[in-house]
Amino acid sequence: MTWFLLAALISAPAGEAMTATLVEGTVTADGAPIQAGAILVVVDAASRYGASLPPGSGAAAAVRRGERKGPSLHGVGALAPDQGGGAARPHPPRDAQSRTGAPDPGADPRPQARALSARPSRSLVPAQRVDLRGAARYAMLLVAFSAAGGEIPLDVDALLKERQRMLASFRDPHKSPLAAVARHDFAGDHPLTFGSGPDADVQLEGVAGRAAVVRPLRDGFELERDGSKERLAPGAKVELGRYTLRLSHQNFPAVVVLDPKSPRLETGPFPVWFDPDPASRVEARLIREENPREEIVLSTRGNKRRALRLGKLEFSFQGRLLRLTALRLLEPGTGESAVSVFFRDATTGHESYALGRYVDAEPLGGDRYALDFNRAYNPTCAFSPLYNCPIPPRENVLPVAIRAGERDPGGH
Repeated sequence: MTWFLLAALISAPAGEAMTATLVEGTVTADGAPIQAGAILVVVDAASRYGASLPPGSGAAAAVRRGERKGPSLHGVGALAPDQGGGAARPHPPRDAQSRTGAPDPGADPRPQARALSARPSRSLVPAQRVDLRGAARYAMLLVAFSAAGGEIPLDVDALLKERQRMLASFRDPHKSPLAAVARHDFAGDHPLTFGSGPDADVQLEGVAGRAAVVRPLRDGFELERDGSKERLAPGAKVELGRYTLRLSHQNFPAVVVLDPKSPRLETGPFPVWFDPDPASRVEARLIREENPREEIVLSTRGNKRRALRLGKLEFSFQGRLLRLTALRLLEPGTGESAVSVFFRDATTGHESYALGRYVDAEPLGGDRYALDFNRAYNPTCAFSPLYNCPIPPRENVLPVAIRAGERDPGGH
């Protein structure tokens, strides 16, 4: 019965440990006496998840909860508050809590009034036979859901402000993918010349004949103009006259030209979102690969992009235990702590973009992460075909509808 007791400890709310007190009373299993306190945890597990106990499992019993003295168990504990996002997205920039559980309506709100029984009971569970196999199934369910976490608080005001900033950036001719009018891929390490002269590789109106030369490097770019050279990071922007050159690397270097005269800055499509949903911000546990390995991620322009497979993010959502493969793109400009998820769900191709969506995992400490599907975003390809976007792996198709985050903007 130690296993059942462990399940109870894991299931305790953040900051608390669950204990069962037994003064006297036994139950029997195949003729052997077993302490009734061991069964209490299974009774409580079933009540938490709305399940019915197997026949003959005994009456529900009082359980005392007290303050946890030791360290938090994995997947349980104090949760970091929503900081308003901050996850990185190559272009455009995307501003990147499992609630510990709402109190029972009839519960005493005072912290010290946790005990359901004010004094020891003579016999919390009457002597009878118990279906321990059925009870074990409930305990296993309890452990799985406790390890996966649940909802964590959502700062709706911060989320809405992020969305307003995103809409503003889509109107900015120096940032918006709607301003993209051309893409120029590098051939190996050969540079590209930008200017108005006849010998320029990319001709631009109203700039010098040889306004700039851009050379791709292994981890960035070299810009030459006005007689000087400088190194630039992936994602850097270079202004030439009315144009903005966005330097994209991804191990397949290219330059995307943004023009403020692009008519799509007026017509869109612009981002649209589902309504904020606190239940769609959940805590996940990263089940790490014992030996993280590289794998290929296909992209919309046919490039095979390299990524490190970190493991599986496990979480509970809509009453189901789900998993998504977590990756880290092995590309210049990607941080070493980045944890990215490319996914599809039951809304894909109907209410959300047909390729799928992305969500960046927010670290909470250790192997605990927040997956905020309210901040799930569309690939930039949803707004312009001139960008190169990862395609979600086949294993990352969720069987549930996630009506949170960005919707399909239309206009494809």
